[in-house]
Amino acid sequence: MVQLQASFSLSPAEVEENQKAVIAAQVSDDVAVREVSFLIDGVEVARDRSYPFEHSLHAAGRGGGIHDRARATDTGGNAVAAGPVTVSLPADTTAPAVLGFSPHADDVLPDAARSAFRVAERGQLNRDAGGPGCDWSCGSDNVFDRRR
Repeated sequence: MVQLQASFSLSPAEVEENQKAVIAAQVSDDVAVREVSFLIDGVEVARDRSYPFEHSLHAAGRGGGIHDRARATDTGGNAVAAGPVTVSLPADTTAPAVLGFSPHADDVLPDAARSAFRVAERGQLNRDAGGPGCDWSCGSDNVFDRRR
């Protein structure tokens, strides 16, 4: 037996685009489960060989939706599938939040000073900056660049 679970509601199944989601498969067998394959729109995107059987995905803005399915295979080679579950991907409606900025009001800066701000989007990690959000700064050329 295979039953799909998720880090989001399955009734209705919906993940806002650009958010992280986790699909999990609850499986049972009379002997042992060897692996669970996760398929999106019929294409295998992950294979998990240990409990808990799950797959993390980024709900990329594709418009419409995706069809999730899990296929469990036991040690005897027998396979059974669950799904498909149709997951709609509504547009991202969450605005970014400004976490801070500098200089602060009434700060006096020398000519060579830099201005900076930090922006974060809900549920996103900026791998380039090494943490949530992204940092931008402006030097004397008045051009904003992402800080590394």
